[in-house]
Amino acid sequence: MSETIAPRVTIGMPVYNGERHVRSAIDSILGQTYDDFALVVSDNHSTDATREICEAYARDDPRVLYERQASNVGAQRNFTAVMARTRGEYFKWSGHDDVLAPTFLEKCVERLDSDPAAVLCAAGIDVNDDGGGRVGPGPAPVVADAAMPHERLRQFFVHPRAHQTIFGVIRRSALDVTGPMGHWFASDRELLMELAILGRFVRVDETLFFHREHPGRSDRALST
Repeated sequence: MSETIAPRVTIGMPVYNGERHVRSAIDSILGQTYDDFALVVSDNHSTDATREICEAYARDDPRVLYERQASNVGAQRNFTAVMARTRGEYFKWSGHDDVLAPTFLEKCVERLDSDPAAVLCAAGIDVNDDGGGRVGPGPAPVVADAAMPHERLRQFFVHPRAHQTIFGVIRRSALDVTGPMGHWFASDRELLMELAILGRFVRVDETLFFHREHPGRSDRALST
């Protein structure tokens, strides 16, 4: 990863005790057809083999930066930590247990490049189980594409809640205005509301994001 030229996309992956799934998540990122990105992994002081796995990726691929928290700071603070290392034009959070189709970044960046008023682009979702088997289609990410901020907020509130929207590709200049995600439950929803005021949410209508449902998901273990 170049120290002088920032990649256009930074992907932030917070992880805690992710040895079971983190390899497949990282492999799906490194296999993207769009390769102008850096992956920042923030390990929340894992007690399993997460450190060894991620350090190996960082040694083998210069796009991967691995950092480890000195102590467990909680899931939401770890989400904030990876955003603090954002460089370049776009940012994306990535779950350590989710998988991206190879064209996810390419399609989302293309959509944002073609629409300067858009601040977030997500894609269609499938839900997998702990073993990677398909459960079914996931909730559609929020689309808030009206011209006026109050109209976009209305679209946001009437849309069925889809927390995976936060895992879309986000314009970094918008995050500079909103500031970091808060350290409280559902702070991702507040951040999405702020982003909707600033610009449009658009969607790639292809299934490119594979969300894994399992008991150890971070939003079910906020203290770890």
